[in-house]
Amino acid sequence: MSGRPLREDEAALLRGLLADKPEAAAMLARLADYRVEDMNDGGMSGVRFLSGRGENIRRYGSTIASAWFTDSDGMAVSVGILLDVFDDLFEIDIWRVDFGPLLAYPVAEQAVDDDTPHVTCVHTPTPMPVGWPERFVAALYFAALGALTFAINTWVRPR
Repeated sequence: MSGRPLREDEAALLRGLLADKPEAAAMLARLADYRVEDMNDGGMSGVRFLSGRGENIRRYGSTIASAWFTDSDGMAVSVGILLDVFDDLFEIDIWRVDFGPLLAYPVAEQAVDDDTPHVTCVHTPTPMPVGWPERFVAALYFAALGALTFAINTWVRPR
């Protein structure tokens, strides 16, 4: 297994977003052991966790935490902590609603876990409201993600 260790800002984001999740205690205790690879996501800074199980059998299982941030230029950013079908860390999924590269890495203390992206990242000292175009794109994204999750759970992973 190759890859790289988590950067401190990535580990801090995980600790912050997973702090209130009892099921994540074992994951948080092993943060120094995880290896990740940068995702080819257009500079949005997402990472995929590597596992000894073989990457070809791992796939998305569930989202354990998600939050909204505002990048330093005011653009809304969604962060999701994803688990695989084995309930291991799978990805830190970062998505800027305009599909541009991330300018400031999200800080967990500035997250909002509802559907209102209005908090700030490191370089912006005050909250900045996001306009309707960004909210519309975000709503489409999560509707598609919900439909995809339903399809996977219904047709790909029958119980």
